[in-house]
Amino acid sequence: MPSAMIHCLVARYAYPSRGPLLYIGNLALDAMHYPAKERLHLRLCDDRSMALTQRARSTDPGDDFAEGVLLHLYTDWLWDTTHLQEYRDKADPDDTNWFRRYQHETGLASVHLYHSHGWAPLLWESMLAVPICDYSALKDIAPESITNYLLHNSRQLAGSKGLPSEVYPPALAEGFAKEAAAKYLGWRDL
Repeated sequence: MPSAMIHCLVARYAYPSRGPLLYIGNLALDAMHYPAKERLHLRLCDDRSMALTQRARSTDPGDDFAEGVLLHLYTDWLWDTTHLQEYRDKADPDDTNWFRRYQHETGLASVHLYHSHGWAPLLWESMLAVPICDYSALKDIAPESITNYLLHNSRQLAGSKGLPSEVYPPALAEGFAKEAAAKYLGWRDL
């Protein structure tokens, strides 16, 4: 699970001309809390790849919100099997706080991406301007939770400054986003 801005960057590379509903869908699944979040992200499936493929078959590529949700799931799958796994493997096996440190690093990456891309503040403004009634329904996630998640992250990103992550520096985030977008579009075969 990368950060919100890494998700936005993947979406921008995959679908540069799509509107804010794609990005809202691409972030909506993170408006949920654990343990339901693991289920909705397909992490509890015996075969996550197959679950993603089944989800893709039932997702209308013309529905920006639904396509954003699918892109989120695919991006998380790629990130989890590479960067998250690498971080976990390097962590001390007795370290019970490794995940907090991981989230801190992805948060630093997100803040840096937000402030280094002029389009990012405008994107967040456009997402917040979408009426809540335009969101598609998601099982276990109320539209109000999605709006609250977007508002919280928008404020946090805009109000934070700092150095980029040493673990997930800008070149890594950008490279991952470009590669993930290309892989997604190939997998999606659109």
